[in-house]
Amino acid sequence: MGKKRACSVCGSLHSMDELTVFDDSYLCDTCLHTETTRCQRCGERIWMDDNTGDRNTPLCRGCYDRFYTTCEDCGRVILQDDAYYESDDDYEARCYSCHCRFVDQRVIHDYYYKPEPEFFGEGPRFYGIELEVDDGGEINSKAAKVIEVANCVEEHIYIKHDGSLNEGCAGQHSGAEHSSTGSADAGIRS
Repeated sequence: MGKKRACSVCGSLHSMDELTVFDDSYLCDTCLHTETTRCQRCGERIWMDDNTGDRNTPLCRGCYDRFYTTCEDCGRVILQDDAYYESDDDYEARCYSCHCRFVDQRVIHDYYYKPEPEFFGEGPRFYGIELEVDDGGEINSKAAKVIEVANCVEEHIYIKHDGSLNEGCAGQHSGAEHSSTGSADAGIRS
């Protein structure tokens, strides 16, 4: 009869050929499967507590840092190549689903946003307004309040980023020529 040794986790006695040595610990088959997992990327065995991925995507620290990130909104682990960022200086990664939801809920549109204009009255000329507000920042909650007031009866304005401002938004009437400068343009639809 062979020498028996206690499992480092549960303490049950097993013969040496029934134990797996991992990280200077002797693990029985049950504890090996409940307390450890394999990195999905490189296959290295890691303790469950050291899993930097999630339940569906177990990852060692090295693979997570090199190849993965976490969605800011839902917490899902995603490949860095599959992450969406709202701008070049944005560090909040989003998965595709959350990115789509975020874009749909965004109040301040990007610089290139240009909805189909709606004209009212008789032509031949239509006029629009572009209102630029500097030093107000580009905070969605503030922009949402402006939209709520301006569009209380009917949709008249939209807001978009306009880089010609230091920290602000610009409002624009839908019939106006869109600014070719760029902080947030609020497009006004009449």
